[in-house]
Amino acid sequence: MVPTKGDPNQATPISLELRFEYDVGDGRGSGKMVMIRNMRFGKYRLFVAGIVALASGISCLAQSEPAPNPHEIPVMDGQAGPCWVAFTVTDINGAPVYDARIRVHIEYGFAGVRRLDLEAATNIDGKTQFKGLPKKVKGQLLYFNASRGKAEGSATYDPQKNCGGENDSIVLVEKQGAP
Repeated sequence: MVPTKGDPNQATPISLELRFEYDVGDGRGSGKMVMIRNMRFGKYRLFVAGIVALASGISCLAQSEPAPNPHEIPVMDGQAGPCWVAFTVTDINGAPVYDARIRVHIEYGFAGVRRLDLEAATNIDGKTQFKGLPKKVKGQLLYFNASRGKAEGSATYDPQKNCGGENDSIVLVEKQGAP
């Protein structure tokens, strides 16, 4: 099919050459058989281009991704200010606690009308970081509560006194059940 200039309904043909090689050795050292198939695609060029793109995308997904670094410190960004605080969560023996959840409720702005609830989990070393915390908060202190299973712990942070960052530790203590 030969398109005429200026006719948008005419499709430009696409030529595709498929090459298949087969080893047809019969044990006596015979060579390879090569089959070449020429295909011409007129109207279906967009469909064929989509199939080729899909096939190449699937092959890219099949490639393995590198494993995440378990020592990378998770960072929760509140996007409400310049302050940050980092925590290390340990048990009563001083061992780091993996996947401890640290939560904080923040009220800031005029009369504390803006509210923000953040939660972050610790990495394998028991560390996590909160950044983007507001400098002025209602009540002046932020109360961080950590928990893992039945163990709990807490820490306070004053962003007005130490906005540039603070490394604090939280010790998780097993809660005693009520009799």
